[in-house]
Amino acid sequence: MSGAASGMADRYLAVATALGDRLCRDALWDGPRCTWGGAAMEAADGEWTTIWRTAGPSLYEGTAGIALFLARLGRATGAARHLDAAGGAIAQALSRLDSVPPDAALGCYAGRLGIAFAAETVGRLCGAEPLHDEAARLAAQIAQSDLSGHESDVISGLAGAIPVLLALARRWSDASLLAAARRCGEALLGRALQHPRGWSWPASWDAGGPALVGYSHGTAGIAVALLELHAATGDGRFRHAADRAHDYERHWYDPVRRNWPDLRFTGAAPGAEPSFPVFWCHGAAGIALARLRAWAITGDPRLREEAETAIATTADTVDLLAAGAAGDANFSLCHGLAGNADVLLSAAVRLDDAEARRRAFLVGDVGLARHGAAGVWPCGLPNGGETPGLLLGLAGIGYFYLRLHAASAVPSVLLIDSADPAS
Repeated sequence: MSGAASGMADRYLAVATALGDRLCRDALWDGPRCTWGGAAMEAADGEWTTIWRTAGPSLYEGTAGIALFLARLGRATGAARHLDAAGGAIAQALSRLDSVPPDAALGCYAGRLGIAFAAETVGRLCGAEPLHDEAARLAAQIAQSDLSGHESDVISGLAGAIPVLLALARRWSDASLLAAARRCGEALLGRALQHPRGWSWPASWDAGGPALVGYSHGTAGIAVALLELHAATGDGRFRHAADRAHDYERHWYDPVRRNWPDLRFTGAAPGAEPSFPVFWCHGAAGIALARLRAWAITGDPRLREEAETAIATTADTVDLLAAGAAGDANFSLCHGLAGNADVLLSAAVRLDDAEARRRAFLVGDVGLARHGAAGVWPCGLPNGGETPGLLLGLAGIGYFYLRLHAASAVPSVLLIDSADPAS
């Protein structure tokens, strides 16, 4: 690494460290456990409103996700304060398992399995053997869950569970977790809506519109989970289902926008037109990430071509947001600049794409120039101010800067790659 490149990487680590230090400063401790307060969205009188509350336990916005960031930061800095807060945060998440609904047990980002995954990772990074044992006990318990009440998606459902179960099965040589992943895949096969334009999986909460495309709740996330399972088991049915899921998503592709629509709630109002966001949760950014992994598994050139198209759309949007053309964009991983730039970092690593890497670094520099000095970062809650969590808040922004510092050593939290030993 050149002196200039080394200095730039150190600057990004300094941002991640500053954000980690803020989290350590603001932690609310009770014995060996800690949590944080911050903005959150809750339903009240039929409408979503922003409130202040202490963090829940989840990977998405709770203490498990904060613990994951602090553990990886502590591994990079060697600072006891980061590792200690990571341990306190994951202890808090494990103490709050009962607050997670039973039908979210298998959830990666919103459920108990994601907490088990974070506990195993934190234990491994911090050298805490009891956390390893607790994660193994919890994962074994979750693997026996009734699948009937679970969604099919990545955020809280079966598609998110599959790569996590496969990753843990590989780490622990645990055939029961592989069997649990396969059971999730069999359930997805049974739930698929099969029609001429492809296979899809409707969400229980959607208002009667077409089944969603995209990564977090749609066919892109489900397809890549099925491909992970095909790679692990050799069962061709999972590959076939993934291929048909990609067919469904191709049906909705708009070549003018070079993007896929957000189909949520289009059934709620006659004639409602979908939007075309470019984020991890919905639209081209998440689809780029899913297609990159799908291509890595299959070698299918069409999947790489679709990945490159989605990457180009994401890069164009990053340029607009970084230039302030769409206002002061938030920096969250879920639906903000850091998430889109994190996708570009994954493209840079997987495809050796220098242009994608340059644009990701540009976002890091823009964030530092706009928000680094003041220390106030726009997070992913509308009018919510700063919030501490991983996908919506400060922990995720810090994780992004840690990835800028060393992308090849710090795996993305936006897609769990079951074959990545660093995941």
